[in-house]
Amino acid sequence: MPRTKAGQPVGKTTRKHSGMTVAERIAQEDAVLDLKRDGYSDRVIGESLGINHATVQNRLAAALSRSVSLKADEYRTVITERLEAMYTRLVPEIIQGDVRSINSALGIMDRLAKIHGLDAPVQHEVVMETEADREIKTLLAQIATQSSLTRTALESS
Repeated sequence: MPRTKAGQPVGKTTRKHSGMTVAERIAQEDAVLDLKRDGYSDRVIGESLGINHATVQNRLAAALSRSVSLKADEYRTVITERLEAMYTRLVPEIIQGDVRSINSALGIMDRLAKIHGLDAPVQHEVVMETEADREIKTLLAQIATQSSLTRTALESS
């Protein structure tokens, strides 16, 4: 039978401070993770599961460490659904010409484009000329002039 780090049988009478079996705790962690993915706040999750918000955060951290990380595609899907729902709610105000709603919609569209990689990163080229660069150019010009004068003098002699 599998055992915990403390040597207790998993899923039987193994109880921590919460009075839960390991299996119950894992089920609660999964429930917290599912509710969090659905967009609920820690407070709402805690109220629905009968735990405080600090416990919600602990359960979420444990669930995430077990699942290693959220998949990028799953994250994009969840965020896209939320943004599209927000956009849908703005449409009536947009149609009426509400400037704040239009600006909010543009922000949502911008975020969607970024999440889905539709906007290429903006590249900027910064060219700076320092005082040292100017001095070097002046010295090079003087050297070129000196070299030209020397060459002319040598050719005429």
